[in-house]
This record gives sequence, structure tokens and C-alpha cells, in this order.
Amino acid sequence: MAELALRNVRKSYGGLEVIKGVDLEVKDGEFVVFVGPSGCGKSTLLRMMAGLEEITSGEVWIEDTLCNNIPAKARGIAMVFQSYALYPHKTVFQNMSFGLKIARTPREEIEQKVRAAADILEIGHLLDRKPSQLSGGQRQRVAIGRAIVRDPKVFLFDEPLSNLDAALRVHMRMELAKLHADLGATMAYVTHDQVEAMTLADRIVVLDGGVMRQVGTPLELYHTPADMFVAGFIGSPKMNFIEGRVVAAVDHSVTVVSDDFGQLVLPVEPSASTAPGDAVTIGVRPEHVLHETGGQGTACRIEIAEHIGDHAILKLQTPSGQSLIASASGKVFWSPGETCSTTFDPEHMHLFGADGRAMKHREPPQILRTAAM
Repeated sequence: MAELALRNVRKSYGGLEVIKGVDLEVKDGEFVVFVGPSGCGKSTLLRMMAGLEEITSGEVWIEDTLCNNIPAKARGIAMVFQSYALYPHKTVFQNMSFGLKIARTPREEIEQKVRAAADILEIGHLLDRKPSQLSGGQRQRVAIGRAIVRDPKVFLFDEPLSNLDAALRVHMRMELAKLHADLGATMAYVTHDQVEAMTLADRIVVLDGGVMRQVGTPLELYHTPADMFVAGFIGSPKMNFIEGRVVAAVDHSVTVVSDDFGQLVLPVEPSASTAPGDAVTIGVRPEHVLHETGGQGTACRIEIAEHIGDHAILKLQTPSGQSLIASASGKVFWSPGETCSTTFDPEHMHLFGADGRAMKHREPPQILRTAAM
């Protein structure tokens, strides 16, 4: 496997710049996921790594080789696309071995590599079937197997699970995570689904309009988002944002007042510059909204209650008419039209300045690991 490096990579179509200077180092054996809304440039960036899209400026390195002028077939990469791109008239074995056959690989080596990949993916019993005889998940395994047999330096995945149904996507996510653990491969993966990003990645790259907003582990992005875009994109349901204004600033803390929730005292970064009267935004995730019937918090009306077994998702309306999403216990039946008392867990609140950047000082959480057996 190999390291992958992007150095000030840019891409323009005429006068429109769609990738705006991306710098990234992907370590050997790392699983990096590029995530962002449609049109943010993540697939374009992946195609530039693969050599399928010309780079306007900057450099792409694989190991110690500058790849800007190296064709895709010579870069030592394997790409798995959203569409399976299987030959319908060929068997699974023939589809998986086609690239090796074109490269004039000896027949014995082809047989060994295809069967080894099929064993990893648990499709050895399907090698004589045609794609039309396979399910969607089986076809995707064949496409991945076709990449594995090439023994590439880097695997590139472009939304490979988008065509699968919800249950199969969950299953294939686990299979991809297991595949990465088994192969120890360097992988770059593109998706618009932040749940896929959170469950698969060693590190996540959040893209917005061709700009890297933040790079970090899934828990770093969840607990310490750099700005409101990342805070709103990572996490499901998304973070609540509440408008407020600063009424006092002392040392490394500020007192913020909002229309519905009164005064809140929050710590801020030492470098944060704020003064009374400044507009700010309070951020709180649905799972950190505290609510109960009765109590001394703000009385919010339940507009919608979605009961999902072990928990419920509540859409609340504050006295001023703002919407608030809360995650609640599934042991309680929440009825629309009822009123509940709502407060926030101060330990998990976020604060953003008028520019959308995070202001509140938050240490990354200590990650507890299970002991080895």
C-alpha cells in the first residue's frame, strides 16, 4: 500500500474554480472519507487522484511519485464506481479477471488472485454466474473484487453504496470496514452520506464549495466542529442553531442571551474577540436537549413526535416560534400538542461567532478503548 498526498490541488472549468486549493496527506493504510453536499467537488477530487480528470494546478503524489502526468492505468490505483460497470455477457470470474488478462498476467496467477479475492468477499460460489443472476449487493462485491485482484497501491471509492437499499447499505458498510481491516489498504472514499462517513472513516474531510472546511476523526468533527457548516452537516439529526447576543464578556467566558432561553454563560477560546452586543449563534445537538413534562425550563410545544423504538425524535416549537429538534427516550409516549419543559446540557453546548466559526473552548473528548482480549 502507499501514502497519498494532495498539494494545493485546484480544478477550474473555464473561469469557474470548483476545487480551491486542497492540501491533504493520507497515511499508508488509512481510510479517508470525503463528505459534503452535492456539488461540493468530492467526486471531481477523487477523479483527479485517479487520473480521470486533469488537474488545473497543484500536485498529486502516490508514494514518492508525482502523478500529474502519469495516466490512470499506470498510477497503481483501483477505482470502484457508483455504477457496477460489469460486463453483462461475462461471468463473475471473467469480470474479475479481465484487467489481469489484458495485462497479460499468467493464467495460474489470475486463478489464484481471483479466487483469493472471492474468498475475502465470500462470493466464491458465484464465480460462474452472470451479473443478471446477482443481487445488487453481490454485484457490488464483484466490482470491489475486480479492484482487489489488481493489488493496487490505493483504492478509490466513488459513492459505491448509493444504488443499494437501506438495509443492504448498512450491511455493505460493515463489509467495507471489515475489508479495510483485513487488507490494511489505503482507501479514499466519497459519499454524501455523513452516516457512512462517521462509521467508516479513520479521518473525514468535509468539503463545501471546493474548500476543505475541516479534517479530523469522526469524533473530533462531531464534538469539536470548526464552524457552523461542519456542525450542521455532521450528526443526525442535525445540530440546532439558536440566535443570541452577547451581554457580557469576562476573561474567557461570555454571557449570551436568547429570546427563548434567557442568559447562558459559556467559555470561549482565549483568542476569541467578542463584546457586548455582538451577534452569536448557540449550537446544541438534539441528544443534548433536556426535556421533561413540567420543570423549570422553557415551555415548548411538541409539533411532531417520531417514535423509533429505543428513542423518539421530537420537533418542538419555542415560545417565539423557533423550531427545535430533540432526541427523547423511547420509553415515553410523546404526543403532539403537549408541552414539555426544555433546557440544554451546558457541557455540550457550542458557540459560533457572526462569521460562523466556533468560539467556545472545547477540548476533544478522551476516547476510551476496549482492552485487548
